[in-house]
Amino acid sequence: MVHPGAARRARGSLLALLRGGDTRRAVVGLVTTHAVMVALMNMATLHMHHGGAPLPIIGVVLSMHTMAMFVPGTLVGYLADRYGAARVLVAGLLLQLLAAAVLYVAGPHDTGLVSLGLVLLGAGWSAGFIAGSALLVAATEEPQRLQAQGAADFLLQLTAACGALAAGTVVARLGYPGLAGLAGCALLAALCAMFSGAASGAAPGTPGRLETR
Repeated sequence: MVHPGAARRARGSLLALLRGGDTRRAVVGLVTTHAVMVALMNMATLHMHHGGAPLPIIGVVLSMHTMAMFVPGTLVGYLADRYGAARVLVAGLLLQLLAAAVLYVAGPHDTGLVSLGLVLLGAGWSAGFIAGSALLVAATEEPQRLQAQGAADFLLQLTAACGALAAGTVVARLGYPGLAGLAGCALLAALCAMFSGAASGAAPGTPGRLETR
């Protein structure tokens, strides 16, 4: 049984994440990049299989995607430190938007295009996940940081699980291009959320600015 005090603290952490400017943008970016990556990656194997791609080719494509997720980590960290975590988070969302566009037009027989789309998807996840995590840490005070990270991880995994479960239904009804199109819409919405605070004219160093480091 969950202790009532713990439940109240968890709700408070979630509400605090959604109220803060940079914390809200960090969570939106993290949730979107992760959920989109999980949904498109999971169904890509089925998409290629329907096109007749042999299992070894599917394995190579997924290996390329996984490398794109983790190999750029050091570079992404440097760029986030050099140019600001918020800017790199936006770049990650843009990379995933480009990936969704490529996967939208890639037929099940277009192994090359599917490979390109998944590599872009993995690189976008790397940029979004690392920069979003850095932005969240920078935007929270030390006493609340642990709870904020725990709440963000909960939302991250919850939305990824829901996205993975829904992806199969979407592909069954709309096909893989339909899933890629919906992913693109989600990414556009997240990008609008990134820029909504910047358009409000907040001063440098305050929540809402894309200069946040």
